[in-house]
Amino acid sequence: LIPTLAGNLDLGGGDRVVNVDPYPYTAAQVGLAIHAGLRTGSLPPTGSGIVFLGGVSGSSASVTATAGRLVLGNAGFLGGRLTLAPAGILDMRGGGFTVGSLAGSGTITNDTTSLAANTSGTLTFGVDGTNTTFSGVFTNFVNALPGAITGMPLNVTKIGSGTTTVAAASSHGDTGTFTVSQGAVAFSG
Repeated sequence: LIPTLAGNLDLGGGDRVVNVDPYPYTAAQVGLAIHAGLRTGSLPPTGSGIVFLGGVSGSSASVTATAGRLVLGNAGFLGGRLTLAPAGILDMRGGGFTVGSLAGSGTITNDTTSLAANTSGTLTFGVDGTNTTFSGVFTNFVNALPGAITGMPLNVTKIGSGTTTVAAASSHGDTGTFTVSQGAVAFSG
C-alpha cells in the first residue's frame, strides 16, 4: 500500500519538507504518491526514497528534489520551478510532464525496469518564461545487466520566452531528442 496525498495541497507560502525513506522490499517502489495540486510554497522531498508527483499545480508552487528520486506523473503540470540538487534524481518513467522552469545540478532520466523497452519519457520546461541554469545530467535508461535491453529515450522540450543555460551537462546512451520550441537554450562547458 502506497501512502497517498490527494486533492489540493496548500503549502502556506513556505517550504514543506517531505522525508521519504526507501521501500524496504522493492527498490523501485514509490514511497509516497502526491496526487494533488500544489499551491503557494515549495515542496522539497528529502530522504533516499521515491516520491511520485501527479496532478496540476499552479505557478506559485515549486519543487526542489534534494535527494532520492522524484517521479513525475504522466500529463502533469507544475507551473513553478523544478530544481534538482546534486543528489536529486528526476525519473520520467515513460511519462510526460511540464514544469515552469528547470534549474539545479541533479540527474534527469527515463530510468526504470518496469516498462517495456523504448517507452520514451518527455520533460517540457520553460512555461514560466524565466532564465535559469541547469548543470546536471540528461540520460536515458541504462540497464546494469550485461546484454540486457536498454532504450527508453528521454525527450526534452524547451518552451516559453526565457533562456535556459545548460552548463557542463553530459548524457549517456540514447537521450532521445532535445527540442527548443520557444525561447532559447545556451550550452556551455
